[in-house]
Amino acid sequence: MFSIDFLVRAKDAERLSAEIWDLGAAGIQEEDAFGGDVVLRGYFPAVPELPPELAQIVVAQRSEPDTDWEAEARAQWPA
Repeated sequence: MFSIDFLVRAKDAERLSAEIWDLGAAGIQEEDAFGGDVVLRGYFPAVPELPPELAQIVVAQRSEPDTDWEAEARAQWPA
């Protein structure tokens, strides 16, 4: 799993989120950044080929550990 962080203006976040989903994202996380911007972190099974519009706004890219999120969730909610 890979994650890519995109720094975007808050007003453009929804439109760019749709573009990230279209690239095959398994999930997207949105975090506030300084100055009214937001960071959209897209999680992908493999590194996608980014269109120039998105490649220009990448601020970080990393390999993520494989996590069994179902098991993680169950551990947080014991019977």
